[in-house]
Amino acid sequence: MLRNLTAAALLPLALLAGCASAPGWMAQPGAGQAPVTEFGALVGLTPVVLTAGERKSALSGADVWASGGRSWLIAAAPQRNALHVYEARSGGLLKVIAPEGEQAFDQPHRVHVMDDLLLVAERDSGRIHLLQLPDFTPLLHFGTGDDQPLRKPHAMWGVRMADWGYHLYVTDNYATEGSSQAQTDLRHRVKQFALSKGALGWTARAIRSFGAARGDGQLHAVDPIVGDAADRLLAIADTDPRDARRVRVYGVDGRYAGRSFGGGVFRSNVSGLALMTCGDDGRDGLWLATDGGPNGHYLHSFDRETLDYRASFAMPPLAAQGSLGIAGNRLYAVLENGQVAGFDLAPLRALRPGC
Repeated sequence: MLRNLTAAALLPLALLAGCASAPGWMAQPGAGQAPVTEFGALVGLTPVVLTAGERKSALSGADVWASGGRSWLIAAAPQRNALHVYEARSGGLLKVIAPEGEQAFDQPHRVHVMDDLLLVAERDSGRIHLLQLPDFTPLLHFGTGDDQPLRKPHAMWGVRMADWGYHLYVTDNYATEGSSQAQTDLRHRVKQFALSKGALGWTARAIRSFGAARGDGQLHAVDPIVGDAADRLLAIADTDPRDARRVRVYGVDGRYAGRSFGGGVFRSNVSGLALMTCGDDGRDGLWLATDGGPNGHYLHSFDRETLDYRASFAMPPLAAQGSLGIAGNRLYAVLENGQVAGFDLAPLRALRPGC
């Protein structure tokens, strides 16, 4: 179980200026950017897989589906109202999915894979599509009805519930105005749905919306959300710079757990979250978070149990609205040049004995 949070054991920060071995994509002295800090002895992660650049069709989120020897990297391309499907091992483009008519995508923003199901969130329309893999068959769309409507859905995380279906958690980053209204509105930052299949097909039922109205558990500006099913916890990134940018921990029941991590670590923006599990029982591991912007591009790691800061790695320039995912021994992140990069997990596993 989660132990009490201890003070983040941050390594001293030092200016990167004068580091002759810094990779070419890291900001250099005199580059006209804000000073870039180094977290201890900074090691750069080099992609082992890269998709083709998509500058004219920026990608905003990606996830991996693997089944029957196939491994696909599925990415949202909002400007093309489409999904790009890549071979995950090589990065080669396999196909572009762009439905028409009532099933057409309207600027898809994020994708999430659950077994052989794919969820596609449209940030501006408030709609979520449910599709069957590997054929991308439309099954359902929801989120725009009167029962718990989504206004600005961002990230998603789902968990299987026995044999009947899934619970899906969606961060909703709608605008708030005024302090009194904000306190009320912040109670709906995360929306929870039950997805189930019956005789007539798939349905989505609203369960609850949640978020602390006041106190340390407030979710001011939300984006990535990832769950720890074993410990029944949700890690929810709050990207508001007024509160030092941190990841808050909630229970799957929607209650704030009184824990957070990353405060004072993130330099620019929390664009992606992932849980790397390891150990014989899968209960060990690390929380991983990408952090990219004018102050540098990093991957930060935190202890799964204590939430203590562990280490940071230098990353290629990350997309401001990206994602982070793990499949097998690869970590996938969306880059600002429209590529999706895959990284070897070995340097991260080395941080945890037994991983």
